[in-house]
Order: sequence, then C-alpha cells, then structure tokens
Amino acid sequence: MQESVRTSVPFFDQIYQLGQKDNAAGINHDQAKKRAEYFYGNEFLDGIQRKEDFAGKSYSQLQTQKWRMLMSQEAAGAYMDGYNGVK
Repeated sequence: MQESVRTSVPFFDQIYQLGQKDNAAGINHDQAKKRAEYFYGNEFLDGIQRKEDFAGKSYSQLQTQKWRMLMSQEAAGAYMDGYNGVK
C-alpha cells in the first residue's frame, strides 16, 4: 500500500500543476470544470495502467469500477484544487 501511495503522489501533482497552469493562462471557471470532466472519461482512465510486481515480474491488474470512480474523483479534485489555488 505504501508503494502505491508513493507512486501516486507525482501523478496527482502533475494534474494539480495542470490546474494551476490553466488558471494562470486565464481559463475561466466553466472551462476549468469542463476540463475536470475529462478525468471521468474512458480516454483518461484507459490510459492509466495499474501494475503489480511479484517475483521479478510485472502484472497488469484489472481496474474495478470502484477504482475507476475513485481515480476520476481524485484526479478531477486535484485539477480543481490546482486551478483554485487550494494547498
């Protein structure tokens, strides 16, 4: 579990920084909300590969619906936090 959290921090930090950049570029709040909706789409979720390492081999894991929903919520939240300047 700790490894999963450790590797997730840079991922969500990138999304947070994207929100900051969009705010600095003058994107309005409605546009930002639309961009945050992207994180709920299959294009985003299908691009994320979960892998587990066991005995020196890497294995893909199927993504459960609950996992997909949580990733969407957290990614959209990180983006909007960056956009709104929430620390």
